[in-house]
Amino acid sequence: MNQTRNIQQGVSRRELTTGARRPDRVRRAAGVAVATAIGGMGVVGCLIYLFRAPIVGFYLDASLPDNAQSARIAMSALLLAAIFQVADGAQAVLVGVLRGRGDALVPMVLAVAGYWGVGFPLAGWLAFRRGLGVVGLWGGVATALVTVALLLGGRTVYTLRRAGFSASPPRSA
Repeated sequence: MNQTRNIQQGVSRRELTTGARRPDRVRRAAGVAVATAIGGMGVVGCLIYLFRAPIVGFYLDASLPDNAQSARIAMSALLLAAIFQVADGAQAVLVGVLRGRGDALVPMVLAVAGYWGVGFPLAGWLAFRRGLGVVGLWGGVATALVTVALLLGGRTVYTLRRAGFSASPPRSA
């Protein structure tokens, strides 16, 4: 369902503009890639949210008393899956941008911190300590993805600025 890996391939085009020392095009290519991922996965997330009842109904007959609780849980989990899609799309493209710039170690550390330092402990706490079960697990994973996307976004801005590709156009004298 997540097609952001294809966008990573398009990010390599950005590296041609880096080599040509065209900061305006570097910023634009990175921005378009991230916006496309967030927009595209936002559409997918909205579709998951809007059609969560039919999606659940495809697998469970919610009118049966034995399935009612499972259907409610699944619909709650699909709400988190919608958020998951957007964050996953953003982080996938941002890590592609950073890898394209030759930055692989720091993004890996940020991902480990986001997943193991934030997401998994939060998922366990929500699921088992707070009694949220599968919804808590999805909540922790979604939070991890949002955290990683934000960290990678910050790293992308930092590396582009450090390389002379600031977010604002140069001022004329």
